Amino acid sequence: MTHAQQGNTSALSANLFYPESLTAVRECSGPCGQAKPATAFPTISRKAGARHGVCRACRDDRLRIARSIRPSARDDDPSVQRQKVYDVCRDVVVAHAGQPVSLTQIFIEVFDSVKFVPSESDVRASLEKLLKEESQLIKSHGDAYAWEAHGQAPSVPSAPSRVEEMLRRRLQGQTLDEIGLEFDLTRERVRQILKQHGGPSAKEVRNLRATQVRLTQVDRDAAATSEIRAALKDSKPMSAEEVAELTGLDAADVWRSWPRDLSHLRLWGTGKITSRWTDAEILAALQEASTYEFPLTTTAYRELIRVGQVVGPSVPRIGQRFGSWSAACAEAGVVSGERPNRNYESKWSDEDLLKIVLTYLLDPQSPNSAHRFDDWRRQNAPDGPSAQTLRNRFGSWTELKRRALALKG
Repeated sequence: MTHAQQGNTSALSANLFYPESLTAVRECSGPCGQAKPATAFPTISRKAGARHGVCRACRDDRLRIARSIRPSARDDDPSVQRQKVYDVCRDVVVAHAGQPVSLTQIFIEVFDSVKFVPSESDVRASLEKLLKEESQLIKSHGDAYAWEAHGQAPSVPSAPSRVEEMLRRRLQGQTLDEIGLEFDLTRERVRQILKQHGGPSAKEVRNLRATQVRLTQVDRDAAATSEIRAALKDSKPMSAEEVAELTGLDAADVWRSWPRDLSHLRLWGTGKITSRWTDAEILAALQEASTYEFPLTTTAYRELIRVGQVVGPSVPRIGQRFGSWSAACAEAGVVSGERPNRNYESKWSDEDLLKIVLTYLLDPQSPNSAHRFDDWRRQNAPDGPSAQTLRNRFGSWTELKRRALALKG
């Protein structure tokens, strides 16, 4: 292939890989100084659209002259060439102190300053070495370098509005695929653009997304807490399910956001006592049990239930429904074998018991749970009723809380 053919092929390749208008004209910065078509200027490797300031003819003349120099006068030693590239790179960035200079511009100025054709890898390696050795040199964005003037950080050119929008979307947590779909770009191209302009890494985006989720949850919980407070403004005890139905919140949100200072108003469950046994069925079970045992004791009744001879509720359930075992037997017309209750509970009226429970519920130092009531009672009301006594009198702890807190209202 002749030199002319090589030139034509080179120009054609430049147009194929780095398309530029055929009518574009540039002025050569070399010895000729002529205005020539842009295709007459060699391109810089891996830099689409970027071309050297010296035309091919001037560059070829320089190469021809370099080959004609005696071997002893030529800089054949690669280490000498790399050192010259390093020195010129430093001079270039210092000459542009306070302003970012792209790798392409640095390469062009190095090319114009030395008598050999430097490689782009040598220029890049020299800049990386300078970054480590010169504290005033920084990599401002993408492939741009800047020398800090008088301790002042160089100004960084703002990204194009299109890129700024891509950065904004990425910082909001959008994926590369979502951004690419919006701007008609591939996922990889979006990643390259964001990296070139200092966009966040994948790890940083994950952390940002997690932070946004946490902040959203905090706002959601705060709003739910406010609605729960409004629902409980009358100090009426409710279950989480009842508050959820009243406010329209999700029950899980109500559980999570229930104000700690209003925990005494929270009921566990719906608070509605349901039983499969009617009063008539309980009385019938006692009457049937009395045909096997006279007088009927709780011990005998439990045994009859255990062996299946009688079908009925448990002894505690009977006590909750009728107040006591003796009262249930009297209602059924059955002789009770239990002695009259001589325990101290009889001296407490329902209102007295409810007031004690209310004091416990409103004590900010108490957990206001059923299983901790006896611990509180030993410290604050040693002569008061036990938790079991309260259940025997009122049934469930939920119902007891409802009735006790009703006194407060």
